Amino acid sequence: MSDEFKISLAQLNATVGDLSGNTQKVMEAWEIARDQRSDLIAFPELFITGYNPQDLILKTAFQKAATSSIDQIAKACAQGPAIAIGGPFYDDNKLKLELKLSWFQMEVHTTGEKPKLDRM
Repeated sequence: MSDEFKISLAQLNATVGDLSGNTQKVMEAWEIARDQRSDLIAFPELFITGYNPQDLILKTAFQKAATSSIDQIAKACAQGPAIAIGGPFYDDNKLKLELKLSWFQMEVHTTGEKPKLDRM
């Protein structure tokens, strides 16, 4: 076991509303992190949707599509390096933000309600 834990930070420009394009950027960055033997790659807040999604994030269909994109990424990256990515999550008729950490076929995620959506 290594005494090091290498983290890659993906400081990339996401395009608001372009789920497939942003997903492609995630996959490309993940491949680079894998090739560089990183243990974890982390992305900025709401990278999958692009920031600032404003009223787009209030649309249930968009929330579900973004969650689906994150799930697809987690499955594709299950062999590592781990990936930390956040996005919208729709549950119990409430918009929440989710941080998903996919780590070698194990997923850990946390959700929390986004306070004051009007400030997004």
